[in-house]
Amino acid sequence: MPDFEFSKSDRFTSDFGFAPASGYDATSSERTYVDRLGTLLGRLATADTSSPELGDEMERLRSECAEYLLQRARRFAAEQAGPDRDQLAAREVEASHRAEGIYLDRCARVQEIPFVVHTVPREPDRPIHDIEIRTRDTRISEEKRRFKVEIDRSATIIKTVLNERRSWWRWFNRSEPDPHIEDAKRRLDEYLFALAGIAKVGLMNIDRTQTPFGMLALEGLQSEFVSREAGVVKNTYVARLGLAALVAVFLGVAGYIGAGFLPAAWIPYRFREFFLLGCGAAVGTWLSFSIRRVVLSFADLATLEEDRLNPSLRVIFMVTLTTVVGLLFWTHAVVIEIGGFKSAFSHNGVYALLIGALSGIAERTMTIAVSKRAQDFASSLGGIAKP
Repeated sequence: MPDFEFSKSDRFTSDFGFAPASGYDATSSERTYVDRLGTLLGRLATADTSSPELGDEMERLRSECAEYLLQRARRFAAEQAGPDRDQLAAREVEASHRAEGIYLDRCARVQEIPFVVHTVPREPDRPIHDIEIRTRDTRISEEKRRFKVEIDRSATIIKTVLNERRSWWRWFNRSEPDPHIEDAKRRLDEYLFALAGIAKVGLMNIDRTQTPFGMLALEGLQSEFVSREAGVVKNTYVARLGLAALVAVFLGVAGYIGAGFLPAAWIPYRFREFFLLGCGAAVGTWLSFSIRRVVLSFADLATLEEDRLNPSLRVIFMVTLTTVVGLLFWTHAVVIEIGGFKSAFSHNGVYALLIGALSGIAERTMTIAVSKRAQDFASSLGGIAKP
């Protein structure tokens, strides 16, 4: 029969009882250790962990201290009775005082930290979908302020990328659990768990060297995120943009062929090259992204395009804008001649396709150019002389 026995206690997490077994006469050293352990566990039980901001952190420190004491108590109880165990009891009393000192020091440090980091939800067995950082009423250094802003920015980018991926796959499969959606949830949990750990290192420490270390760790996490996710993000966007362009090309070709069967006096027949112009614009818009966005950075993953247009609206916008450009060429308001190429594309489908494609590829320049032409026209209409 063991000389000492353990019992469960519900005063706090990891709390326990430790006493000599029934019928065992403990030595003076052993009794001193048992009494000391009971006193320390009693102090831990009465520690204040009711703070809405620091309660969880204080509870964690208390549980860690109790777990440490439990492990040492089990090693002590496994020792054979005799002089060696009496000496071990004296050492364990000293160890308990050190453990209490470390616990009190950590509690004092926690009271001074400016931020408290939690995962959302806080339960360890549920997938994480966000990070909560609470700011306390205490002095915050400039370095920690910048690091906190960078943590928030990183969390936003990670959530935007993976939540958008989940929404994209949910659009295809709404009835059954999709492996792509589950993978996105798993990756979101993985990245946010790592990000929360880095945030705790850089924000929940008083030591000034921890924040620069946390920044280095954050840069490493961002690099890993780019390496693993940039290809998926870019290929998905290119596929969506290509799908929208394909639909526009199909409609444009169908319109061009259908207009060819109409009488020559009808307007759709006279302007049928505009259908090919739109086809070229759709293809050029698809090519434009791959030409401009060869390499994606961490910040680019959340905002692939500065104007934040989705692929379908981007293709519609560029087809419409290229139609305006086509009207400028059709009416000779603008005339361009490069080598043997002329901007007049009436009755020339190849020219219409080329003009549309070049307009789509140079979409940003075209937006500025058409806006400038509109301003010049409005100025002339109002009698304002150009400088």
